[in-house]
Amino acid sequence: MTSWESQSALFKSVHERHGRIDIVVANAGIVERKEFLDESTTSDGELAAPDLSVLDVNLVGCMYTGKLALWWFKKNPTPGGALVLISSVGGYSDGIRLGRPYLMTGKGITLYKASKHGVIGFLRGIKHYMPEANSHVVAIAPWMTKT
Repeated sequence: MTSWESQSALFKSVHERHGRIDIVVANAGIVERKEFLDESTTSDGELAAPDLSVLDVNLVGCMYTGKLALWWFKKNPTPGGALVLISSVGGYSDGIRLGRPYLMTGKGITLYKASKHGVIGFLRGIKHYMPEANSHVVAIAPWMTKT
């Protein structure tokens, strides 16, 4: 879901087939346990850039979905729609146990937590555009789920 072109083509295809888009769920997400302060170096001895694929999937892909959803909601014969963003408890908390072991804490998930926190920030920003499309947006922040 990190390709604007792929997402755009998907939305267009769905709209052409069904004549409208009413509900969109931005659910793509990955967790990759990687040390953010990894000191790997490039072939010339410089510090290597971090792998931001988690941000690309979890946040950038979500933002693409949100922008496309709003655009297509406005094109509905009767404007309106619902956008559901999937965040995570990890976007809100820093290892609060809530009575059970909490695995989304510590090193290795810095980019995951940043991406899911970013989804909440995106929700807070995009909600101001929803009235233009007679639509609404919500975020769901589930606990860890075996998949």
